Amino acid sequence: MQVRLDAIQEATERTRAMLRTTTAELAATKRRLRAAQKRLDEHTRMLSERLVAAQRSPDPGFICVVLNASSIRDFISREHFLKKVVEADTELLQAIERDKAEVERQKAILESRLQRQRELLRELSERGEEIRLMEEQQRQAILEIERNRAELEAMLEQQERDSEMVRAMLARLSSSPRRGTRLFRAWSGGYSLPVRGNVTSRFGYRMHPILGVYKMHTGVDIAAPYGSPVAAAAGGTVVYSGWLGGYGKAVIIDHGNGTSTLYGHCSKLLVKVGDEVRQGQEIAKVGSTGFSTGPHLHFEKRLNGVPVNPLH
Repeated sequence: MQVRLDAIQEATERTRAMLRTTTAELAATKRRLRAAQKRLDEHTRMLSERLVAAQRSPDPGFICVVLNASSIRDFISREHFLKKVVEADTELLQAIERDKAEVERQKAILESRLQRQRELLRELSERGEEIRLMEEQQRQAILEIERNRAELEAMLEQQERDSEMVRAMLARLSSSPRRGTRLFRAWSGGYSLPVRGNVTSRFGYRMHPILGVYKMHTGVDIAAPYGSPVAAAAGGTVVYSGWLGGYGKAVIIDHGNGTSTLYGHCSKLLVKVGDEVRQGQEIAKVGSTGFSTGPHLHFEKRLNGVPVNPLH
């Protein structure tokens, strides 16, 4: 959304720049139109005065100029004056025609630029409304995040409490030396990943994408299709099978000597407390229960209840 909003705002700034240019051109066109109209009015006034003068003193014409000449020199002088008058009248009429054409041209330019100004103003109005709507959507999204922030913080706190609960439970179970010695032999044979898939989130501290704080991720997340089989990483005894807070449906297997594994967010549990399981035996199905954003297995390895990297 922010990218789209930035693009619209940049386009709006370009439109505003074009509007400023068009407005300046419009003002210049208005000035030229006023100047052309002023010249037209002046030349029209001069022509009007010339016509009035001609009515009051009728032009004697070429014959009268000849008859009234007192000499050849006077005749040439009178003829020259008459030609100048005619030329002046012709130039005045031509100037009026040019002025009329210029006035019409400037009017056409003015109307074109007025139309462009109206289009730019309409475009600005539409973009302004789009920006307003997008900013409102952004504001609502931020408010939604803020409303969910408390819920997210509570969820993370619950996860920490769930992890501590698992630690305490496993610490109590590890106090049985007889069972621990027997089960450790099964664990010492090694272990395998409980589900086939890609590790999408590793063990350790990571930045929460919304809260912006570092939180401990106590296991690894392995993406897998919903319903995929989840196998025991090693042989041991099921010490928990059921709903486990943010872990959703989960299984915990005690492998002895203080070592245990946890399988969270399952969709279906196939074992119960007290069951002896062997390495590779199916114990659950991949799901998205508890605090989960999609089908995956949350897999933990703990030593005396304390989370350790299950990939080591």
